[in-house]
Amino acid sequence: MSGPGSKRIGCLSRLQKALIAALVVLILAALTAGVWFGDKAYKKSSERKLIREAQGYVSQKDWENASICLQRAFQINPKSIEGSRLLANVLDASGSPNALTWRIQVAELEPDNVTNHFLWAKTAIKANDFKSAQEALAGVGPAWQDTAEYHKISGALAWSLGRSAEAEQHYAEALRLEPNNQTNILNLETIRVSSTNQAVALAASAMLEQVVTNLDLGPIALQHLLAAAIGRNDLAKAVAYAKETVAEPISTFTDKITYLELLHLSKSNDYESWLATLKSEAVHSPIAVNDLGEWMAKTETPAVALAWLHGLPMEMQTNLPVPLVITDCQIALKDWAGLQAFTAQQKWGEVEYYRLAIAALAEHSLRDYIAAENDWSKALLLSENKLNRLSRLAGLTGAWGWRTEKTDVLHRITDEFPKEKWAANELMDQLYADGNTSGLEELLTKLHNIDPDDVRIETDLATILLLLRKDDTAALFTDRDFTNLPPLINKLKVPDDAVTTFLRDNLPKTTLEALTNYHASATSPDPMAVTLAQNFNEIMEGQPIYDTGRFAGITLRPQTRKLLARNPQEDELTGLNRRLLEDAYPQILSRGRIAKPDQADVMAAAAYQAQPKDPFCICAQAYALWLQAQSDEALKVLAGLKPEYLKIPSIAAYYGTIEAETGHMDIAKAYLDRAEKAPLLPEEKAMIQRAENDF
Repeated sequence: MSGPGSKRIGCLSRLQKALIAALVVLILAALTAGVWFGDKAYKKSSERKLIREAQGYVSQKDWENASICLQRAFQINPKSIEGSRLLANVLDASGSPNALTWRIQVAELEPDNVTNHFLWAKTAIKANDFKSAQEALAGVGPAWQDTAEYHKISGALAWSLGRSAEAEQHYAEALRLEPNNQTNILNLETIRVSSTNQAVALAASAMLEQVVTNLDLGPIALQHLLAAAIGRNDLAKAVAYAKETVAEPISTFTDKITYLELLHLSKSNDYESWLATLKSEAVHSPIAVNDLGEWMAKTETPAVALAWLHGLPMEMQTNLPVPLVITDCQIALKDWAGLQAFTAQQKWGEVEYYRLAIAALAEHSLRDYIAAENDWSKALLLSENKLNRLSRLAGLTGAWGWRTEKTDVLHRITDEFPKEKWAANELMDQLYADGNTSGLEELLTKLHNIDPDDVRIETDLATILLLLRKDDTAALFTDRDFTNLPPLINKLKVPDDAVTTFLRDNLPKTTLEALTNYHASATSPDPMAVTLAQNFNEIMEGQPIYDTGRFAGITLRPQTRKLLARNPQEDELTGLNRRLLEDAYPQILSRGRIAKPDQADVMAAAAYQAQPKDPFCICAQAYALWLQAQSDEALKVLAGLKPEYLKIPSIAAYYGTIEAETGHMDIAKAYLDRAEKAPLLPEEKAMIQRAENDF
């Protein structure tokens, strides 16, 4: 358990871990292969016998025979409690991430056994799955919540979550319940030794100094005294504690590197001799060589580390994980020829995909693009449906600046492992940075289909769909565009300018008669507005309406003038005609892109209703309303933005656009200026440009 006073667990060899991993695979295969049928009593007896035999083999570390026995036991009873418990214990001891799954299964199969919940919580804490640990403790009944074991595990969880005061309360209660348990004292004083209260910290240090003499707990107490000294930046004390630690028979090579680090920081005269000692000791273990090589590359230089590593026998240089640190140094030094030569003749087993990836990096850097593409494709093939490998490749491509390849890897992760939201978030960030709006639409649609209740995804998708909405209907008028109908009716009855005369001359006889007899309608939409929208659209789509004399004295917006200079045709001509009429009747006709409500509008409204104070939901809804020519409603929604939100460039973009397009130029300019300097999607930049052109 990873509490402050946790005991060390002896490390299993890489071979032992590999055999245990194989054991899990074989057992899972047995579970999918079906069950044995036969007499119930006989089956139960056989199951117990096989599990006893498996326990014996486990105690002898005979993993092959243990796996055979467990396979047979699970074929007899796939829900074997004792079999699941034994497998969970083995996996836990090996540090396997699969241990937690089996701990949970045991607790589900035997929910009334509180020990199962305690073991589940301990394993979850070791795996840093604190939510799972909380779930395990939540299943502990009230009668067991006043036990020392419950408080020790709760203290470890609180400590892991950074809640030192809560951890101290639990450990104090555990000590009250078990006053003679030295582990409880160790846990409690370990927390107190980190106290900002100097008196409390000194008292705890003194207590831990006494525990150091304890045969079982002394090494652990020493570790925490060392950690506290490092936390206080007390190098002298830290060096002394580290020296005591490495003198312990159970000290690890990691402890020895910690001592080396402290000697280096304190500029001790013992540094060089201790480094030489570790170099001599490391050559007997590839893991030690890897760890020391990594430390040398970080603390001294990659060149110094590489020189030492290349001086080792070739069988050590090619023994994993040593090749990993060697290639790290070569990459840091940009030694592409050396990297290519070193990786060319090797096979790296479980990490072969990584060898192929860095081989591709070397080849790409040497401009051998065909070989690079070939090796990269092989690396991807070996990583299919393997999250840990794909995650590693995503990190590598990001570090190397391979944007296209990173995008591809992130797409693979989101396709194969849709619950990995970190990959979707990274992919969204990259697509946004690349200005790939259609790619964002594709990704967000997929994510929305997976989790339609995620408001953030719904908001983002609604915004993207609104930005990508085609302008095929944008230039056409609807009844909502006639924001001030009576003055227009009066002008059309008795034209007092050339534009109105032109419009009246092109209206059908039925409309002219309706104008003469017009009375404001109490219903919505006003039938006259619907009729005029249809008539105006027919006029705009049929001919160019601009004439120098006709528009004399009318101030045209810069964008209108630019469109006019291009002599547009067809759909673009319709857009120009609309802008000309908007400029001719600025107080009567609505400006902007008008579209019928669709899926994007529905999604924006739903997201806003779910989270009406979220700035992105506010902007999506306001933009949707503005596109539907509901400017007043859009402004009301925008009023919900807090001032601090307007400092966000993407929020300022939509706020400034809508304010500008509704005629509030004085308000809009500062926000458009802020947004213009930020990285935005091409459609957002175009949206800002249209608004700025109206100035």
